[in-house]
Amino acid sequence: MEEQLIDAHVHCFPDHLARRAVGSVAMAAGAGGDGTLAGERLRQKEYGISKSVLLHMASRPDTMGAVNRFALDSRGEGICALGSVHPFAPDALEVVERLHALGVPGVKFHTGHQKFDFDDDRCRPLYRRIGALGMATVIHCGSSVRSPDCWVWPETVARVADCFQGAPLVCAHMGGGALDEKQMALLCSLPVYVDTALMAERMSLEEFSRRVRRIGPSRVLFGTDAPWGRTGDAIRLVQEAELTGEERRAIFCGNARRVFRID
Repeated sequence: MEEQLIDAHVHCFPDHLARRAVGSVAMAAGAGGDGTLAGERLRQKEYGISKSVLLHMASRPDTMGAVNRFALDSRGEGICALGSVHPFAPDALEVVERLHALGVPGVKFHTGHQKFDFDDDRCRPLYRRIGALGMATVIHCGSSVRSPDCWVWPETVARVADCFQGAPLVCAHMGGGALDEKQMALLCSLPVYVDTALMAERMSLEEFSRRVRRIGPSRVLFGTDAPWGRTGDAIRLVQEAELTGEERRAIFCGNARRVFRID
């Protein structure tokens, strides 16, 4: 493809954990790699991906150290990695400060796996610290194939969005996939970004084009959810959507550069 391509929603795991982690999610695989860093670099070459933003998630406070060490060690040519903080860890604020000092541009939350409500008032001090540092936050939105509760919808985000003080907040999976009109209107009114992860698997081209237009192309980041999402289909979805060349370039790379401070 002609446009430079940044995949803003990718998952990788240590080699000894990758097979189990990838296989634990029963989804149709398709050119998403094997969940290892080596597999991700092969995917980058195959599809012309110049940068992958790796999203990591510490399911419990006691796993934060290992998760963030892997994130830090995975950084390098073509790889940008976010850290992870469990909001109920006693040292959550200090961990965010350390990640920021080490140049990590943001953090990822998955409330279903981490077992907390995104709009829990106890999380507000952590969100304020993330916002004050200008770090990006990526939050899994919508349903989850492995987590039956703690789902996040636009109304959930609206209750805490002010805590981030204008720092980038990315509502993954286009804000939750299928949304009713009330939730869609609320999403569009919030000061947030969205990414396209798994939309090629879950949304028609026509619906995708309409949603991008309503949210605004300047607030949409290209993402695949590799190794589970189908990379080629995700690229084609954006290529075939009703967008100008400038809007397509913003989605494929420009918006992610701004959100994650990628040179």
